[in-house]
Amino acid sequence: MLMSYWILPLLFMLHDFEEVIFVPIWKRQKADLMKKLRKPFFGTVTNGSAFDVGVFVFFSLMIIISAICFVTHNQALYVATVSVFGIHFLLHLKMCLQVHQYVPGIITALIETPLVIWIIGKYFGLGQIALLNFVIYLIILYSIIFSTMYMMHWKVMGKVQQKLEQPTLFKK
Repeated sequence: MLMSYWILPLLFMLHDFEEVIFVPIWKRQKADLMKKLRKPFFGTVTNGSAFDVGVFVFFSLMIIISAICFVTHNQALYVATVSVFGIHFLLHLKMCLQVHQYVPGIITALIETPLVIWIIGKYFGLGQIALLNFVIYLIILYSIIFSTMYMMHWKVMGKVQQKLEQPTLFKK
């Protein structure tokens, strides 16, 4: 059952629960640190609801990709997606090393990394994944997911935060 295509959205959500809970508080507490950075971690957003919009977009993407893989039995696409998810853990590690302290997402990244490596190894161990297909999917997904992540953190979530903070949002 662990080899189910549906483990990816579960891993994603567990990881992002840590971010959803801690990013807004952490960013407020580390405002001085964020001002010193050329690009503040997790973009400019400090509002938890605005951050949640980005999480929702990526969670939806993980569900869509998992559904496609489930229906088509596309193991190469699935392993490439799990790989990109694992690569993103390196960003959390880089952030921690850069500021020498806890950064939201690092705990679940460290816990989930061995499982992600195991999943990738298991699928490759089955011998049913063509390396070329995997590499093509990896390049395409890496480009799509990281450009979407950039757009969400640096463009969309800031605008969502501005909208959410307008006093007229829920007026009649």
